[in-house]
Amino acid sequence: MNAARLLVVLGCILSVGFARADPAAPLVERVAAPFPPPVAVGDGKVTVVRIDPREHPLRLLTALTHGGARTAPEWARAFGLRGVANAGMFLVGGRSVGLMVSASGINQPRVSPRYGAFLAFDPAEASDPPVAMFGRGCAGFDLSAIRARYRAVVQSIALLDCAGRPIPTGGRRAYSASAIGLDRAGRVAFVHVRTPFTMAMFRRILASSAVGLVSAMYLEGGPEASLWVRGERETVAEMGSFESGFFESDENRRFWEIPNVIGF
Repeated sequence: MNAARLLVVLGCILSVGFARADPAAPLVERVAAPFPPPVAVGDGKVTVVRIDPREHPLRLLTALTHGGARTAPEWARAFGLRGVANAGMFLVGGRSVGLMVSASGINQPRVSPRYGAFLAFDPAEASDPPVAMFGRGCAGFDLSAIRARYRAVVQSIALLDCAGRPIPTGGRRAYSASAIGLDRAGRVAFVHVRTPFTMAMFRRILASSAVGLVSAMYLEGGPEASLWVRGERETVAEMGSFESGFFESDENRRFWEIPNVIGF
């Protein structure tokens, strides 16, 4: 997807988060999923944290470059971050499954042929948007040009197509999940749902009016799916739990260590 198309929209808000005394503060929403989960677990609520990337530039931190894996709140404390989420799925040893590069180092130089979404930030020129998302197969996609324009590029599974519609694929497995996307106002949205949904259902949630994204990519699932954000009046501390065939329980109550994070 080109950068202009990917600067996205806010849907209907069903609950409020931080007071807006500071307009630049993260906006936290907790909304009800538009349909019930396939497994009767959890409250069906979706947490969405929206930030203005001009006020809160994104950072990519990795265990290989920054001293080992940590939990999301430990990453935040160690590097003075206001918010932290998974940076994507990873292999044994901490390398990303898909491309993951930044000015501070190369975590994974290999481009996965399976993954179609690329999140780019830390632009080389101030005239470029601070954050953009691009889709393989979308009009004008050119990974070499993206990497020339942005110092940080992270690759993962595309959740929405070139027009911002949910991609209608995915198996029957259900799990807690986290994602990152953009809305029409140009904000970055971190999304976390502890209640387990299938991948196809999660995609529909992201494109629904309640969440309102038109570009999004998958970050992580199961108990490792993490979102930690320090706000003005509350701290968001969301961790995943249920994952079909791995952790079929809603009993996880701790953050797991993760090797790679996107923070702000």
